[in-house]
Amino acid sequence: MSIFSFFSLFKQRSNYKIIEAKPAPTPSVNTILGSTYQDDLLMEDLIKNEGLVLHAYLDTKKLVTIGIGTMIDKSRGGGITKEEAIYLAKNRLKKAAQQLDEHLPWWRELSSTRQRLMIELCYNMGIGSKTSGLLSFVNTLPAIQRGDYLTAAKGLQNSKWARDVGPIRSGKMIKMLLEG
Repeated sequence: MSIFSFFSLFKQRSNYKIIEAKPAPTPSVNTILGSTYQDDLLMEDLIKNEGLVLHAYLDTKKLVTIGIGTMIDKSRGGGITKEEAIYLAKNRLKKAAQQLDEHLPWWRELSSTRQRLMIELCYNMGIGSKTSGLLSFVNTLPAIQRGDYLTAAKGLQNSKWARDVGPIRSGKMIKMLLEG
């Protein structure tokens, strides 16, 4: 049977319908593969194959990598996006606020400007202990708590932290403390 005979026979039979081809459905905006189930399986596979490392490390090719095989080695074009950096920072800011709630619950009674200062100090130094981090400011923190901002500002200004971050950043933050 020739191809022309086939189409002629096809047209004569009424029980055949021509079906239009439709494009494949596009994945949902909130998924990669169109379903959260498939996305979860993909993530499980990726973690099994790439590993999950919660700090910077050198991969098998000696490239600086983080997380689940995310190469950030600048020499090879790696890095993260602005959105990823903001996402990471927001998570760390939440953690800093939780640590302040746990160790210095009075910080919530400060003005919003001074609360921002406390979160940024904790974000920058970590909550620490009496020997390192924010909790090592054993004279400055009680001064902030009692509202003696001049004494607290002097404590910040004369600290290793101020020398580490430099006069511009420390100056801005001390001004936040003083002007609240």
